[in-house]
Amino acid sequence: MRTARPSSTSRLPSTPPGSRPRALDRPYVLDYVPPGAKQSKVDLPKLGDESSGYTVDGVRDQEAGPQRWLLYSWRHDRVVFTVTALGTTEEADGVRQAAIDLANKAEAHAAHVKLPPGAFNDGPDWLNDSQARVELYQKYGQFFVEDDAFGDAMQSKGAAAISNSLLLLDTRIAPDPVSKLDFLMDRLLNKERHAMGASKSFEPADADEDSPASTFPNVSLAYHTYADPDGAGEAINASPAEMALRMNEEIYLVNDPRRQIVNEVPSTVKVGDQTRTLIGQVTLDDGTVIDVTTVRWRHFELEMAADVAVPHGMDASKLIADAVQKHEAKYQTSAP
Repeated sequence: MRTARPSSTSRLPSTPPGSRPRALDRPYVLDYVPPGAKQSKVDLPKLGDESSGYTVDGVRDQEAGPQRWLLYSWRHDRVVFTVTALGTTEEADGVRQAAIDLANKAEAHAAHVKLPPGAFNDGPDWLNDSQARVELYQKYGQFFVEDDAFGDAMQSKGAAAISNSLLLLDTRIAPDPVSKLDFLMDRLLNKERHAMGASKSFEPADADEDSPASTFPNVSLAYHTYADPDGAGEAINASPAEMALRMNEEIYLVNDPRRQIVNEVPSTVKVGDQTRTLIGQVTLDDGTVIDVTTVRWRHFELEMAADVAVPHGMDASKLIADAVQKHEAKYQTSAP
């Protein structure tokens, strides 16, 4: 049986209330509403400055079939909070009181939280606007090796973006000192001037996602671009704790930088303007021990990385050298 479980989220409009269509009257702004879904307004207790309640009936997951989700939303100044319950019609209707109770708890907590300012300052020029960042992602996407670069035994898991906001979000699960939001923000925006990052991962072609150990050996190739070479140099010399946080977005292990600590060792390969190698061990949730190596090097304002994770005791030297060579060769043939 699928069970509806109320969950709480918040949305932060980018402009003050009144300057754009009201999010509270548009459920599709606050949650995914599939085409053809039926929306109905429902009466719920008033919260905050104003509030609204909707049920949405439709199919958002083909395997789950028709479902109903209850959206209970309310506003404090420019911040909108939402409690959502999803399940069958009977399940979603049955947890309405639980959703109201959760909303009241969230409201009580919000009353003690300092709201963000009504407007944010423009970012530094080097950070670029959203369109320029899209163009950067497209540019560096061409620098990645092909999906079959590691032969038939390895398959590509696709590419992923690594934004500053994603790195800052990881402070919640990061080791000190990068667990401190202000510390990492200063590193990213003032010292390193990190513009964007991206990675492309590979795993065994016969990997079974239900068996974590079968997804190794695992290779991830990454780029990070900075405002200038000095910023890139600052980044590549970062503490092992910060490297663990960066690697957490490049290669999937246990999604916990505190359990993915790496330490520097002499580099056996020399590439680019500067090379750095760090190694560590990670224990998966099923007890499997994984050896992790990251080789990182710099070209001007670009940091490149090859992350390799293998079962403990496996000789990864050939795979590491191969990953570095392929990543660097693709850069040399693609860079303007």
